[in-house]
Amino acid sequence: MVKISDQSRLLAKGKRSIGSSVSESLDYINVYSSSKSHDAKIKDSSYFNLFVLTSYIISDIKKKPRSYKIGIFTVVITITFIVFLYSIMDILPLIFLKQAQNTVGEADLTYRAKAAENISQTSDQFMYNSDYYVLREEPPDTSSIFVNYTNIKEKTKDFNRINGVTPRWFAVADFTNPNTTDSLTTSGVVMVIDSKNEVEIGLGRDFTKELLGANQAFVLDSGLEYLGIKPNNQDEIRVTIDTRDFLSTIFDTSNPLTQADIEKLTQEAGLDLNSTQNVQVNVADFFNFTDAEDALGIDLSPIQDFNFTVTPVDIYDIILDNQDALFVLNFDFQVIGSFDAPMGKFANSFGNAVVIDSNYLIEEVTEVVNTNLNSLNSSIPTVLSSTFTTVLNVTENLENLELNHYAMQVDAVFRNREDYYMSTPENNERMIINLQTDLNLDIPLESTAPVLGALEGLNFIRLFLQSTFMTIVFFMILLSVMLIYSLMIADVDEKTYEMGMLRALGLRRASLVQIIVIQSVIFSGIGIIAGMILSATLNSGLRWYIFNTSKNSTTYWLSVSAALSGIIIGALMPILSNIWAIKRALGKKIRDSLDVFHTGLNEVMIRIIKLENYGLSIFEITLGITLTLMGVITYYFLPASFLFNRLDLFFFILNMILVGMIIGLTFLCFLIFPYVQMGIIYVFTFVFSFDLKLRPLILKNLNHSHKKRNMKTAMLFTIALSFLVFSGSSLLLIGNLILGFIKNFVGGDIVISSFLSGNHLPEKDLRAFCDREMVKEKPLMEMYAFAGLELTEYFEEVFGQSFEFRLNSGGSFPDNEVNIIPVEENYIDSSLIDFYVPKHLHSGVNFQNSQGKPDVVKSLYSDEKTTEFGNDLDPYDTVSKNMSSASSSGTSSFAYDRTQQIKGVLPLGIKDVLSIKGGDTIKLALTQQNLQINSNYRYLVRGLPQKVPGFFFMSYKQVQFFLQSIISFPQAFEMAYFQSFLKDNKAPYDEYLNKADVKTWSYNYPKERLLVRLIKGVTDTERNVLVNQLSGLLTDDTMVVFNVAAFEKAVKSTTSLLQIFMILLGAIAFILSFFLLIISTTSNINENMWEFGVLRAIGLRKMQILRVYLYESIAVTLSACILGLCVGFLLALIISMQFNLFLELPFFIEFPWLLTLCMIALALGTTVFGTVVPIRAVNKRQIAGILKVAA
Repeated sequence: MVKISDQSRLLAKGKRSIGSSVSESLDYINVYSSSKSHDAKIKDSSYFNLFVLTSYIISDIKKKPRSYKIGIFTVVITITFIVFLYSIMDILPLIFLKQAQNTVGEADLTYRAKAAENISQTSDQFMYNSDYYVLREEPPDTSSIFVNYTNIKEKTKDFNRINGVTPRWFAVADFTNPNTTDSLTTSGVVMVIDSKNEVEIGLGRDFTKELLGANQAFVLDSGLEYLGIKPNNQDEIRVTIDTRDFLSTIFDTSNPLTQADIEKLTQEAGLDLNSTQNVQVNVADFFNFTDAEDALGIDLSPIQDFNFTVTPVDIYDIILDNQDALFVLNFDFQVIGSFDAPMGKFANSFGNAVVIDSNYLIEEVTEVVNTNLNSLNSSIPTVLSSTFTTVLNVTENLENLELNHYAMQVDAVFRNREDYYMSTPENNERMIINLQTDLNLDIPLESTAPVLGALEGLNFIRLFLQSTFMTIVFFMILLSVMLIYSLMIADVDEKTYEMGMLRALGLRRASLVQIIVIQSVIFSGIGIIAGMILSATLNSGLRWYIFNTSKNSTTYWLSVSAALSGIIIGALMPILSNIWAIKRALGKKIRDSLDVFHTGLNEVMIRIIKLENYGLSIFEITLGITLTLMGVITYYFLPASFLFNRLDLFFFILNMILVGMIIGLTFLCFLIFPYVQMGIIYVFTFVFSFDLKLRPLILKNLNHSHKKRNMKTAMLFTIALSFLVFSGSSLLLIGNLILGFIKNFVGGDIVISSFLSGNHLPEKDLRAFCDREMVKEKPLMEMYAFAGLELTEYFEEVFGQSFEFRLNSGGSFPDNEVNIIPVEENYIDSSLIDFYVPKHLHSGVNFQNSQGKPDVVKSLYSDEKTTEFGNDLDPYDTVSKNMSSASSSGTSSFAYDRTQQIKGVLPLGIKDVLSIKGGDTIKLALTQQNLQINSNYRYLVRGLPQKVPGFFFMSYKQVQFFLQSIISFPQAFEMAYFQSFLKDNKAPYDEYLNKADVKTWSYNYPKERLLVRLIKGVTDTERNVLVNQLSGLLTDDTMVVFNVAAFEKAVKSTTSLLQIFMILLGAIAFILSFFLLIISTTSNINENMWEFGVLRAIGLRKMQILRVYLYESIAVTLSACILGLCVGFLLALIISMQFNLFLELPFFIEFPWLLTLCMIALALGTTVFGTVVPIRAVNKRQIAGILKVAA
């Protein structure tokens, strides 16, 4: 039995627990009832309900303003952050658009002349070719390399979707400093533009707006620095254009011209240099003067009726003795400005560039040509003097030439260009196709969309970031729901009593549900309004910065999707958080709700369930549905995302699985959570031994009194920290994996590659440049090496037929196709040695070391442990590496089945497929079905490395489907020579070897890649100068210089920015955790207020009580941090190892120390502050007051 006094005390406590909320509502009810008649009360029952609910909610807000403030703040900060994230996702395409424009230039469409066989148009005109989308139109019947810019300008001037077009010309040139005696020379590209027109149409908006004048130029910084030229100092740069390079491209001549070259050129003109007879030359026989005058726009009448008599021998002597005057043009330009990067004016791949103005080009060319011709006056024979005078008169008329009719390229810029790049790649492509169709130039051209092609390469990163942001949105919603739920459930016992009392006064359950829903709406309404205002402000600031930085712009308004997302999330979060609170508050009968003698902790419930009703478990149903959905998503949706190329769906599913793993591991960690926090308490009380007597009290609070609330706080901390550490670690680890994959794929510090098999590297120029660099006083290069064209492609290029190499162990099965690539002897020395993993080497061979590892490639140039044959089977003496003999020796008979061993290297993954090991000799068969050729070679396996930089080597058997082999250049040359004797292949082989460019190749073999290893300590400036100089030597835009250090810097810069973003996210997460900690600590104190007062009464000092709660909170937080760090880093490590398992790269372990330390500091700071604030508030009260309130 409970005494009357006890009952009175409990009832008083119940009334106080109701507070002013219910009592004020009762006063309103009494006033309302006394002022209304019975009929009016019934009529106004709905208004009465609303009146009571509103009064209760208002009084509840007055009673506990802090809870409402925290709830509203939670909604505000969540909506602000989420909407801001959506805003970032909306403008991500602008960021990538700027990156693409800086890479390939800001020209949206590029027109060039197309001289090829006719290609019929189809509805799908875009083709992906050489990293650009190409719109193929009907090609011309002529082989002209020029585009009529005037015609295109006329056709586009009234087309409102084109902002403007501009002509451009390009030429490869050498650059020198004319004011020094140094022999420094660098190569590059001369770009001729209409500077005024390009500024007007917005091409190169970040480039200087200064206009070029006559004999003026803008030059790349690195080129000026190399030559010792200062911009804006009236210094000049000499540009040398050698037209013999153009002749070599068209007529396959050499530079300088030889007698054979001159004979070839004069034969093209119908002259025989061997003739000593005078030849009558009528100029009208060579030109249609009417058409020529119309096309060129100059007066050709001085030579229209001109004819002369000449001796061919005289022409030969003039050309041979005066090549510089005839073919070399030297221009001196004043450098009025410099630039460190093109910034969208043109593609980065141009390297060293000199920009001049087209409006003065004819005048400048005429001046140089006349100077050169005048220098020839003394060496011109008398018989040609009148001809020479006539030619001088004609060149003076060149100033009237309409240059715009003969543009090498015409660039077009869209009006409102952002509209064409903000959607998906497919939609962007479709819009540009529609624009081309509507424009309908009806001119035989090839048009490319370089920006669209560059964006395609960045689409993967864009989708990855969008998926990451969506995961962050989910994470923020999860934390916010947990916090708001904790707010609503913090005083659930008090709420239960209040709801019971309101129900006893006549309010129905529906009305009570309305109370809680209205409270949620208050959170939502105020939070949504404030959050949208803040996010819109942040959005405007972000967009202003992005618009000014990228020079691309859209609207400053929030997108519809971002606004709707904020509103929906803001409305649903409080409702979802209140579901459990409503169930707890209304889940009891009125009698149980008003029973203040029992607490939830000591409540024992007995339920009797009928057997026929047993068997329906909500938990089991939920678990079964969840597992089924996970299976469907993993086995159906994930493969479907690849099948339909939906990378966005793939990333979303992958991130959701990872989030599920984080939450699941977090729950598992809570099995050991009590032991971890107990261990921390033992450590604290051991270190601070003066508080050892407090240990039982602290452990009692942790394990019993405060366990439930502490677990919620710890869960929030653990999930937050594990997600942040996982994200930060994953960014670093995956960043290292991407960097490692690129390094392994590229192979060297600087790599030059030709992506089109028909365009070979200019080996002679590149080798000469590298040799000069390596012998400098302060060289930048330590080593370089070439890799050749794949052997079957080389055979196809030489013999005009398709070939195939196949490897087997001697039988017919297994039989694997193989791509054979020759490399130079110092290939491993020139590569990134970290990605070279030698395995299963040829036993007994004394392998030389390269960078501390046995070099299997050098063994390809050695005859050690090979079968020796006589010289009759080795006419080129390739084993002794006498390549000068190999390039000039005569022919000899070869056996049909080759007996000379071909030394090669294969990947480790083929070991078990072919059942081979290092030192084995297997069969290499070359087949060509049309010619019915089947040549067999003996292939000696020198080694089976797991990795070779620049090659796709691996230890998995799947490598058999893209099998590569490495051999030496001498043996590749020998195999081609042997092949020339089979089935009438000798004639095309000899014709190929006699080409001028082939004669400049070592081993007469085309090179496709150049690897450069730099010395240690090279600065970024020195590296950029070197890259630009190498770029200037390239002869085609399909050749690319890849700077590994620049890529590494970009990756690390990106990961650093994302780390900062994660720290910002962590700060927001721990702000939410801070509020939860305050709520939890305050609830713990209020629930144990009587205990608090008793402890004070028996002698515990205020600081001791503060330390009790502080130790408890720090133990909870540190335990959560330890478990969160373990979960996050372990999961990131597992995923990284999974990637590494397939890529087989050197394993990197990089922990996000900055992010982790910041997160731990934030966690401990919020813990200390969140504990001290409520404890100090209670400590200010008198002991009697505390016991009275708790009584």
